[in-house]
Amino acid sequence: MNHLENISPKRNRWYWYLLVFGLSYLIANIIGSIPLMALIFSKTMQSGDAGVAAAIAKGDIAAAGVDSNLYLASMMFVFVVFLFAMIFLVRKIQGRSWPQVVNGTSRVRWRHALAGFAVWGVLNILLMGVSIMISPEDYEFRFDGWQFLWLVIISVVMIPLQTTCEEYGFRGYLAQGIGSWMRNRWAVLIITSVAFGLMHSANPEVKEYGYGIMMAQYITMGLILGVVTLLDDGIEVAMGIHAANNIFASVLLTFKGSVLPTAALFMAKETDPVTDFVSVVVVGVVAVVILARIYNFEGLNLSHNVQFNIRNSAAGFTRRFMNHYLMADGSRFTEKEGHETMSYTEETAGRDPRMAQTVLCPGYIAKGEESVTANDMTAMTGYEPIKFVSTAAHSGASKGTSDWPLFRTAEVYLNYAEAKAELGTLTKDDLLISIDRIRDRAGMKGLDMAAANANPDPFLLACYPNVTKSENTGVILEIRRERTIELVMEGLRMWDMFRWKEGAQLVNETNPYYGIYFSGPGLYDMDGDGRNDLELYVDKQTSSPADGLTVLRIGSDIILSDMAENRGYVVAWSTLKYTWNEERDYLWPIPADQRVLTGGLLTQNPGWTDSTDFD
Repeated sequence: MNHLENISPKRNRWYWYLLVFGLSYLIANIIGSIPLMALIFSKTMQSGDAGVAAAIAKGDIAAAGVDSNLYLASMMFVFVVFLFAMIFLVRKIQGRSWPQVVNGTSRVRWRHALAGFAVWGVLNILLMGVSIMISPEDYEFRFDGWQFLWLVIISVVMIPLQTTCEEYGFRGYLAQGIGSWMRNRWAVLIITSVAFGLMHSANPEVKEYGYGIMMAQYITMGLILGVVTLLDDGIEVAMGIHAANNIFASVLLTFKGSVLPTAALFMAKETDPVTDFVSVVVVGVVAVVILARIYNFEGLNLSHNVQFNIRNSAAGFTRRFMNHYLMADGSRFTEKEGHETMSYTEETAGRDPRMAQTVLCPGYIAKGEESVTANDMTAMTGYEPIKFVSTAAHSGASKGTSDWPLFRTAEVYLNYAEAKAELGTLTKDDLLISIDRIRDRAGMKGLDMAAANANPDPFLLACYPNVTKSENTGVILEIRRERTIELVMEGLRMWDMFRWKEGAQLVNETNPYYGIYFSGPGLYDMDGDGRNDLELYVDKQTSSPADGLTVLRIGSDIILSDMAENRGYVVAWSTLKYTWNEERDYLWPIPADQRVLTGGLLTQNPGWTDSTDFD
């Protein structure tokens, strides 16, 4: 964690932190309090009432006759001075720059702050909107044009500085100190959250609604801000959330006893602190979930190796898989004349749009790039996956951040359609709410149930010879086609094949792992731009990588299915032979130690033997 660990050891003992906070507090109260003191003095002199000062100090500005906007600006100015005093003193005393306190690096991630602001702001506005719709009598609408305009200006300009002051001090500076002393993130989270809550103990709403419930609310808010800080490895998201929270309370919704007694757009006539506490918890949880989808919170290590493994393990799809894709007009590719020997650019043209979203096809422009990425035959079969692939920055190990689906709607639709088809109860209406929704999203025509059953696809019959033979055979095969291309790389294929009792189809003993078809040695245009990107040769090459081409020797760099003629399909893993025992391999062996623990009550699965003597 950069935020808590990349801290200069310079003057990092506890008393230096006490000195910085103490001096900053002193400067804020001497310089920052000047506008507020001037306001108090002016109103006291005007009224001749010494009690005005006490009323202003308690936030009872109405009794003191103080303009709410003027009071807000004066109060915020204290925090502004406090913030800049801390930034200056931390720099001078401990040599730590503003970005280093924010996230431990050399730059501030303002987009993270904006995301936190937007998510928290929208959630609170939605919550307020629902509440007003349900109980409009509990709210008073108050709009004073110029007063409201000045309120918005002051709030937008000064409140983010006030909230940044608190985040810089608690989740930034203090958190770094505690982290360096205690080496425990839980301690950082709890101590800063409690300290944050206690700082607000003098707020007027504490006296109005009770110390216990308000402290619970403030500490919970501190925990939410602390959690997102730890997860995002910096305080930017917390800065955004805190700013949105306080601007919302200042501009849109205030209540009796609020520390921000402004001319907000709405005034809550009744306030239930318990309900408010629950709202903070709910909004906090929802906000963290949403933000986790927007940003890869570094503390969670939400990353994977898929992009790295695709390139470094030469992962590739097979021709058999590619043939599952229909043409864009819904016709079968495997019924096109000459499809068996089509080139890479020919076979990928005019196909189901999902092919180009899953496989590196001609014209592919990688995310973050401006030019087309040519197929350099890194994939063992030539059909390189691009699903879950992001920018080049994510190409290293454990750097992929694209979402990894655990269970998604498309699978539900496919499960539903398959179950109905196997039961013999599938209707066109069932397809409309399942398979057709998937195809419609992809830009493909819906599934014609009658046509599929009248003419089952011979290619699919060869792929799934054990498919249930019935009047629904054709549509079951089409559902399997959809499942194959829609859920590819999502960890379901092997289990599907086991479930369909098609395990033998996974091994290359009967189904070689074929890839792209090449007609022989020569130059090939792999991205369809009219320029050659690849040369295959037998004895003598005519190009070189320096020319921008991938150069492969047939027989060593690449193996083709018809080596006698130096042509055919790319053969992947040609030296490996996988076999399948139809009577045994659908079940794994039961571990011998588990059989020993049960005294042999667990019998071994058929076809497997172990070292026990129970059988």
